[in-house]
Amino acid sequence: MMSMKTSKASLKIVSVILIYVLCVLAVPAGAQSMDELYKLALKEGGTLNFYGTLAQINAERIIPVFEKRYPGIKVNHVDATADKLAARAITEARGGRVFSDIFQMALENVLQVADQKLLVDWLPPEAAEKSELVGGGHGDHYHRMEYEPGKKRGRAKTIRRLRRSQMERKIDR
Repeated sequence: MMSMKTSKASLKIVSVILIYVLCVLAVPAGAQSMDELYKLALKEGGTLNFYGTLAQINAERIIPVFEKRYPGIKVNHVDATADKLAARAITEARGGRVFSDIFQMALENVLQVADQKLLVDWLPPEAAEKSELVGGGHGDHYHRMEYEPGKKRGRAKTIRRLRRSQMERKIDR
């Protein structure tokens, strides 16, 4: 079980990520700063339609933090499964009206929405210089696992053996 301190730290991290996602992805392509985006959102009525699979318990904690950080912005969280949100967005687009500002869902469903040309590829000015460091656009993602086989006895000595032991544990469950 997570301690209260860890839980609060996790909530802050998720809040920051959601704030970034909500602000950055909810606007047309362009090189606006966060302040400019906020002002534009207020001029457009201040409602942000967020189509996401964010668990309700998390939404109840995260969205108010966002709304407090950006007074006058109201988040309309449309909560459903990823496949239903993708179908809804595609149906709206085919009907000539797109209501969603932001999508947050499983990758396969984001790809469905992207295939319908409903996403905007946009990089905020704050991230432009860092984009060069990761190869432009979205960049490549690398994951590293630190493993020191000499620290504990009876442990796997190679990554291959480590993966095999992990698979064996999954099978035993």
